[in-house]
Amino acid sequence: MNPDHLLVHAEIARPFCQQVFEAAGLSRDDAFLVADALIDADLRGVSTHGLVRFPIYVTRLRKGLVNAKPQMQVVRTKGATLVLDGDHGFGQVVGAEGMRRAVGLAREHGVGLCAIRNGTHLGALAYIAAMALPHQMIGITLTITNPVIAPWGGVVPKLGNNPLAVAAPAGNRPPVILDMACSQVARGNLILASKLGKTIPSTWALDERGQPTQDPDAGLKGSLMPVGGHKGAGLALVVAILGGLLAGAPFGAGCGDIFDMTRPQRFGHLVMALDIAACCPLPEFLQAMDGMIRDLKSSSRAEGVEEIWMPGELEMRRREERQRDGFPVSRVVLDEVRAVGAEFGVSWPA
Repeated sequence: MNPDHLLVHAEIARPFCQQVFEAAGLSRDDAFLVADALIDADLRGVSTHGLVRFPIYVTRLRKGLVNAKPQMQVVRTKGATLVLDGDHGFGQVVGAEGMRRAVGLAREHGVGLCAIRNGTHLGALAYIAAMALPHQMIGITLTITNPVIAPWGGVVPKLGNNPLAVAAPAGNRPPVILDMACSQVARGNLILASKLGKTIPSTWALDERGQPTQDPDAGLKGSLMPVGGHKGAGLALVVAILGGLLAGAPFGAGCGDIFDMTRPQRFGHLVMALDIAACCPLPEFLQAMDGMIRDLKSSSRAEGVEEIWMPGELEMRRREERQRDGFPVSRVVLDEVRAVGAEFGVSWPA
């Protein structure tokens, strides 16, 4: 393990974060939900959305930019669709409520769609999408974010990296869970590299002149590279429409950066649940999923490739290992996390 990192166990980190969130005004259930989402990201190896986000979450909460006790309201509803105003609550809290409502709609209509306005940073979207799995449904989550990607051929960020996640159950195999942003990497990777004083691959970001850079700070001032070139930029635009504008959320400069302490983020989200049994018999679908996964994983492998992984499979295996052995956190991040806890009289367990 990197000497700049320490191993942290979920059984220590999760209740610590929950206690701090409660001390900052969240209900016990909401505090657990947000803490669990952060720790789940670290367990799955998505460190950009784990404990590294904890200090900024608490800071925005203390400044009133995130509502500790949001009064979520239904703006309108028609058939299988619903628009929810998140009242600037934590993205995980609002997103979970959206999925709960989407699942309920799907039970009645076969599909449920909840468009959300006035949300905040949603964290790792797989956490919300996977909430549909216990109901034998496919979960879909999209979110608009603040501008970090320049339109294809431009130099000024206008598009968010606008992540999307899809979670589909299988039979005897792990579910397929795709969670991706429309940028080559999440902006958190640049933030983490900057904190650690490291360079980044030149394929991650462009500087303010639109040139590839290995300096994370220059990349943070410039724009992230979209995945797949013009195709990724196009996908980011589509997610902005579905995950933002559809709910009445703002676009581009109307969305606040998580590090901008002058205004709320006003993010839009789209949460969907698809009832598999409404389309085909559930056993047949699960059997087909198992067969597809088996066929893909049995493909001839390229030289040096030990196994073909399905989306989310590697993260699931990593989660099992890290649940047992702990997950790595940089000393810099852990010092910040401890300092936040101390401000609320919550000590990190020895």
